[in-house]
Amino acid sequence: MAGKAAASGALRTYTEKYPHALPEKSRIWGRSEGVWRRALIISCRIAERFRDPRTRLYDRTLLSLDESDYDYYVHWEGYDRRNDAWLTHENIRSEGERLPDNERIEDSPSAQPDHDHEGMDEAWLQEHEENTKVKCVMTMEVGPFRVPTWYYSPLPIGFHGNETLYVCDFCLELFGTKRALERHESRCYLRHPPGDEIYREGNVSMFEVDGFMARIYCENLSYLAKLFLDHKTLKHSVAFFIFYVLCEYVPESGYYRVVGYFSREKGSANNLSCILTFPQHQRKGHGKFLIAFSYALSRREGVKGGPERPLSDLGKSTYMAYWVGELLPAIKELQRDKQPVTLMTLSNKTFLTVADVRLALEGYGILRVFRDKDYLWLPPELETRVLALAGRPARKVHEELLHWTPYNAGALGFAQTSQVFPSALPGGPTGSTGTGHGVGGSFSSQQQQQGGGKTLPPPSPSAGAPSPLPSEYPGGGQMTGAMETGGETGAVPTGAAGTEGNGDVNMNDANVPAAGGGPGPSAHFGTASTPGGSNSATGGQQQGFSLASLLQGQGGTGGGKNGQQQNNPAASAPLNPNAPLF
Repeated sequence: MAGKAAASGALRTYTEKYPHALPEKSRIWGRSEGVWRRALIISCRIAERFRDPRTRLYDRTLLSLDESDYDYYVHWEGYDRRNDAWLTHENIRSEGERLPDNERIEDSPSAQPDHDHEGMDEAWLQEHEENTKVKCVMTMEVGPFRVPTWYYSPLPIGFHGNETLYVCDFCLELFGTKRALERHESRCYLRHPPGDEIYREGNVSMFEVDGFMARIYCENLSYLAKLFLDHKTLKHSVAFFIFYVLCEYVPESGYYRVVGYFSREKGSANNLSCILTFPQHQRKGHGKFLIAFSYALSRREGVKGGPERPLSDLGKSTYMAYWVGELLPAIKELQRDKQPVTLMTLSNKTFLTVADVRLALEGYGILRVFRDKDYLWLPPELETRVLALAGRPARKVHEELLHWTPYNAGALGFAQTSQVFPSALPGGPTGSTGTGHGVGGSFSSQQQQQGGGKTLPPPSPSAGAPSPLPSEYPGGGQMTGAMETGGETGAVPTGAAGTEGNGDVNMNDANVPAAGGGPGPSAHFGTASTPGGSNSATGGQQQGFSLASLLQGQGGTGGGKNGQQQNNPAASAPLNPNAPLF
């Protein structure tokens, strides 16, 4: 009931509907898990005992209720909105009321800066928080996991007000009751995401799913992601996005369980639009692996990219840890090879954009400004501290296991190919061979939605391989999927020659035409002609490197068709290679 009101935005306050409830925005003490904390009342609903279908409460009864006959939705002061919860009246005390002496009392932590909505319009943000202030469901049950939700999601109205959202572990279909879910799972044939398996390492697989060809699956995935992402909006059609779904193979049941995903807008310069690892699978390194995979796709395309802004708080911290984990080894390698260490050489080596290289180095205190000049400062003690903050490195993406051709392969100059996967894969299920793959494939929408697409052979035939779909079932049988855009497996463009741009290709740190022809985006493959500097500080403990020597002219010898140089907005004048370091 409260969720419906929040979704419609029609009731800005519940006081008119529930005149005897505690007022909205009242400051109170709330008890959760035996601890009293300061909180703010956001909404209310009639207590559970009155919402029993056998004792229906009519409007005329509302006048006889008092404040103890309601449950209250509260926001804990100093905490993120993901912790908001419903409390019964017995777990609430007024601000001036004495609290029990034998129970724990916790002061509110200092308010944290809001990084989730950086760059967003203030009026839009206020409206967003008003319309999403109450979660429509409190828990999500998928497979063997029951997970508390974090935020509001614009689920279909029939799910609003339910305590639990039930999700099919196979196809992500949504249900309001456990019985409906069990009835569906007994006849659900899908055992992997409705797309192509493009990567497998052990029991971990990545599937590429086109939002246009598997609309319902991708919409359900987006609904579920919104339960755990406050900043995510669902205003764009999933048809404009490609979803890369990370799965773990479950040999006991013979299916692929979704653990996370990232999406990517078609034709965008960004290599990632939205990323999520579901809470029940977090702290296993999946988040950094998804980020590493997005950059592996960028390297395969030969186009630098970065995440779409703004980033959530968790997304930003994960990205910063990944970036610095990639940059430190690159700095060491350039130093060992006596190569110039600059923002551009680091960008070329890691495929991060120049802006992201600067952001990561500045964020960890490695890039410092002295007399209007940039210096890299990395003493051993700072390096140790940075590595500790960054956590364990990302799980390596073995690009030789990546069977993938870019979505806009023709625009990037990839050669045509008649076959992506080997023609014979031992032990593979029916449909494991094909003459093409990717979102340019010719699978029908029905095939993709009902289980079409190719998978590699199962991780271990002895461990219980997933059964092939019956040939009479939509999406089963042999899959062919001829390529529309072309592309050769494993082909990575080098800096030898550029291609003609067609408007689909863009780069964060390059000057590329927005539409039509023009020089292609290959200038960043060239080698730098401006030398950088490298020196050691007195005593040999602190080392610094000149960083900006390539920012003025970033062209190079292997540029595009006309040898154009890139113009980066972060560019600055070259530093003196012999400048003193600190």
